[in-house]
Amino acid sequence: MDLGERLEQAIARASARGIPLVIGKPSPAYRNYKPHTDPPRRRDVVPATDDDLGNPGIPGVLTAEGRQTRSRVVRGFTHEELGFAAARIHPLELATVLWCLNADEFSRPTVKAQLLILAVELRETMCWPREIRRADCEITGLARERRHYCKDLCTLALKEGADPHVFGSEDARARFFGLSDKHWRRLGLANGYAMMIAHLTRWFDDGVRDLRQGLIARPT
Repeated sequence: MDLGERLEQAIARASARGIPLVIGKPSPAYRNYKPHTDPPRRRDVVPATDDDLGNPGIPGVLTAEGRQTRSRVVRGFTHEELGFAAARIHPLELATVLWCLNADEFSRPTVKAQLLILAVELRETMCWPREIRRADCEITGLARERRHYCKDLCTLALKEGADPHVFGSEDARARFFGLSDKHWRRLGLANGYAMMIAHLTRWFDDGVRDLRQGLIARPT
């Protein structure tokens, strides 16, 4: 599935999350856009050295193909045009939008990696314990890791981003993590996790804002 199709599905499900995406005609900038369809020419590639970062050549290629790939839910846009709009959004913000709206598995690693960096930083700055003894997973019955618990915080944030109604309470968060609500708060995880969700929300909001700007150049 190409980027245009993935974005189309995300837009179609935005209304279910109460997110109005007013769609107009494609951005005027698209009229002058000619997507790269060939790999970089050898003479365009400048190898990196100790003193020079070099040049990788032609920028990335959009995965959407053809101007006749009409979108079913976004009137007036082709998948290629949706891909062009997506390419103008910061990669992390785009990945967050695609994940939160459509549980897009291609975007999940990008968002989780950034959340993990944030969680590790919070662990140091907020002095979270080195180990946390937690209850076994209710679904698999497996023992939860005591030291590498930051990964589970990231998984929780991803699940809440995609389904905030299920994981929107401290009790639900603590239960998923394998702690009582009391210990979840006492260890400082509740406050730190709130910061993670705040970052995820900002990435999402910024991505939606930029997506709107790319898709409502003028009213239909």
